[in-house]
Formats: sequence, C-alpha cells, structure tokens
Amino acid sequence: MRISVLVLMLLASGGLPALFAGNAPDVAVRCLGPDEAWGNGGNPPIYAFGGQPLKFAAEVTAPIGSHLGLYANLFQAGDGGLSLLLLKNLPLSQGLAFDGRTQWIAACTVPSLPPVKRATRMLLKLLIRAQGQPPEAPRPAGAVDLFVYPRLAAGEWKKTFAAALEQGGLGRIAVFGREGGLRRFLRRQQIAFEDLGADWPGTLDSQCLYLGDSPPPKPDGIVSLTGFHITLFLPGASGSPALPGVYSVADTAGGSLVKVTLPALLDHLDEDPRNQQTLLEILRQALNPRAIAEDSTSTWP
Repeated sequence: MRISVLVLMLLASGGLPALFAGNAPDVAVRCLGPDEAWGNGGNPPIYAFGGQPLKFAAEVTAPIGSHLGLYANLFQAGDGGLSLLLLKNLPLSQGLAFDGRTQWIAACTVPSLPPVKRATRMLLKLLIRAQGQPPEAPRPAGAVDLFVYPRLAAGEWKKTFAAALEQGGLGRIAVFGREGGLRRFLRRQQIAFEDLGADWPGTLDSQCLYLGDSPPPKPDGIVSLTGFHITLFLPGASGSPALPGVYSVADTAGGSLVKVTLPALLDHLDEDPRNQQTLLEILRQALNPRAIAEDSTSTWP
C-alpha cells in the first residue's frame, strides 16, 4: 500500500508507567510515507481497498530498554460522530525491542480490511502496549482516518469501460503519448485499445475515445477538435501555469476536450483507489460532457 503522507501522533500521558523522565512524552509514533511530508501535527487519511491487506510504516520512539507492541482498533465512522467497532486489538507490529536504540521503523500490517460496496470512511485508533501487559490495558497512540474503496476486478473494469463507451456512443479507445502508465494499466485490466505511439494522431475518428497519457507534440494539420472525445494528461502545477485539476470543455457537436493536470495520477493505478476513482470520473466526464461550451470550436490548448 503506497502512502505519500507524514503524520505525527504523540501519546497522551497516563496509562503505562513513565518511560521518559520529566514531563516529556513517553512514546512518539508517526506514520511514514515514501515521498513527502504531510505537515506538522496533522492526521492525514489513508486510502485503501476493502478486502485487501493494509500496510504502512510507523516510526516509534521510546526509551532504551522498552519492549513494545503496536496495536489498533478499527471503527466504521458514522454520522454525528458515531462509530461502529469492526475489529479489536489488531496486532500491527510486535516485538519492538529498544535495546541500544531509541527508534524503530515498524512495518505495520492489517491482514485484511473489511470488504465494502462503496467508498466508506473508517477510523484506525492506534494503541501501544508494553510487553507483558494485558490486552485490556493499552495506551492510546492517536487515530488515522481510512477511506476504504471497493476493488474492481479485471473483468469488472472491462465491463465498466465497455458500458461507458456504449453510453457515450463510442466504439473504441486509442492511446497516444510518450509515457506508458496508462497503457500498462489498460493491458492489466484486459481493456482493448489502439496504441497510436508517441505523436498526436494524424486523423481523428468521432467514434473513438482518445487518451493522451503524456504531453504530445502540438498537432500538425488539425484545425478543429470539435465533435471528438479527447482527454490529455498534462504536467501538474510544477512547470505549468495550470493548477492541479480536471478541466473539461464540451462542444455543440457532442465532443469534449478534457485536460488533466493532476500530478502522478497515472502512477500506481493498481494500488491507489483515489487514482482509480478519479480515472473513472474523468472517463465519464469525457464521454458525457456536462456542459456545452459557448464556443462551438475546440482548439489546441
């Protein structure tokens, strides 16, 4: 499970015997991400698939000589602050022995999150327990929001794409551009498409959904894009004046031009449910534009 966030969670005082001298916190726990820090003091959410294991790393700081285990209770969050206990005393990481060290990078695992039929908010309440303490006497170690999504199997993705194309009145998909992330994902999901190579298509077909998975060269000889369904995955805010987002323009001939400036959207499509949900929404937006542009002619952005 890829988590590109950083969260600092300090334990409240009380519970276990004091492990640090003075008024300093006994133990500090923070969840680590491979790419970037979330910020100071925040509790960033984790996005995961239901029915699948959840894995993340946590940095645990404790006094030399401590022997700890990291646990969690999993709740389904409800309206009005209500929550339903789903799983109790999950052993996230065991045998954290601080012999000659004050820090551990603990590999945490939830064997399997509950399966869901729709996006569901859950809450992972972290617990710390000293070796030899009974299960009913853990110490709170903060909480992390989970957003759990249903995972579409390869066959379901294929049906979803086919239904979206049929609803949009299109018959096929074509991919162009220099990157390969989208191509690899479509192949893994058994979704047929035509690979047009790195360059912009020489001719366009109104019955085709065109997906540019990287900034292509400026099209040569194309005067109007009106009536065609085109989605371009462009650079994000870095090096571009466009803010991260999805920008859609419809035309009176029923076509649409969608420009996507979301960094790393096509990365880790298999592991990141947010990217998959976003890709599905972009597909629906490209095939069923919600608004008609005032100008009936789409030109190169």
